[in-house]
Amino acid sequence: MAATDSSMRLNRNGTEEPTMGAEVVRDQNHADTVAVRIGGVFSSTRTELAAIALSLQQAPSMKTLVLLFDSVAALQRMRWLRSDDFRPLQHKVTDVDILQDIIHYLNQKQLRN
Repeated sequence: MAATDSSMRLNRNGTEEPTMGAEVVRDQNHADTVAVRIGGVFSSTRTELAAIALSLQQAPSMKTLVLLFDSVAALQRMRWLRSDDFRPLQHKVTDVDILQDIIHYLNQKQLRN
């Protein structure tokens, strides 16, 4: 089981760039926690998708993964690429780089199992 979260910080004083981050916790005691800084367009959905990709990347390959996340927007963005009869043009999909990472990690996990 893994739980994800993300954060964004606007630096209103104008001296620093806004920052985004993603975190994955895989242990009830928070012993297995990974946090990274996220680049790209400033967006809460982007950070949530990055947290999902990070959790898939870090997941043990031989186990079933239960993933907890709290973003309906990220779920809807992933659903765009699930359909067999409608696929939006990649250059028109926001955060397509992270979505491609998610697909890659899911495919790797499926091949290993």
